[in-house]
Amino acid sequence: MNPTFAMWRKSLTQLIKMEDRKEWDALDILSKWFIATRSAVGTITIYSGIIGGLLAWRYLFANSKPFDFATWLILTLGLFIAHGTNNLLNDYTDFSRGIDKDNYFRTQYGVHPLAQGFWDKPTALRWFFVSGILATLAGIYAVFYTNFAPVVIWLFAVGAFILLFYTYPLKYVGIGELSIFIIWGPLMIGGVYFVLTGLWDWSVILASIPVGLNVVTINLGKHTDKLREDKVKGVRTMPVLLGETAARIVTMSAIVLSYIITLYLIFVTRSLLP
Repeated sequence: MNPTFAMWRKSLTQLIKMEDRKEWDALDILSKWFIATRSAVGTITIYSGIIGGLLAWRYLFANSKPFDFATWLILTLGLFIAHGTNNLLNDYTDFSRGIDKDNYFRTQYGVHPLAQGFWDKPTALRWFFVSGILATLAGIYAVFYTNFAPVVIWLFAVGAFILLFYTYPLKYVGIGELSIFIIWGPLMIGGVYFVLTGLWDWSVILASIPVGLNVVTINLGKHTDKLREDKVKGVRTMPVLLGETAARIVTMSAIVLSYIITLYLIFVTRSLLP
């Protein structure tokens, strides 16, 4: 297999550790972006895009309306790039605030170009701005596609706000986890569905909640694992504010609730059936 394609596949399926600057410099642009943005985790964004698209396709098919695959693809890729953009900003902010040092959790599981000296701060900002522009263009496309629908404008604004301010101050005051739930659940799935169908369907929003809950458990678990380190560094995530025992209860409750809602949709309401 072509080594470039092999690295793309590897960086999209697992987090990469790399210590050699020469090995990093030899990578192509896409491989660097995939690795720096932790795109293996970014696939959860693609799942939200797929779910929103499938629900939209189900509705459109039942009503003999065409499904706009190109628009769905632009939306999903735009969300994927926006996720990567947030991760770039997350690393830049935490590095600048002195969080990502002294073998902190972030530097243990994947390449951190700033902390490892692969990039300087101006280079990191350039990558952030280019990535952010691409994500913004996808959002602008959605606004134009829906003829400036207020719902889309609001979703675009909320998404941009959380992208820019998740790392600081939202994550530092225990609101980061709530932001993640909103983004990967109602905002992404409900937003993709609305752009493709023109409808804001509360049954779709209900169906998005299990997805948002399961995504937020990833961060709840990670933040619980590094609770002590975050507390020392002044990063007041939800687990830091609640304490370890309560944080674990919240995480387990979110998992159980996601199954309850899914079973409710399947066996009680069947509201997503055509």
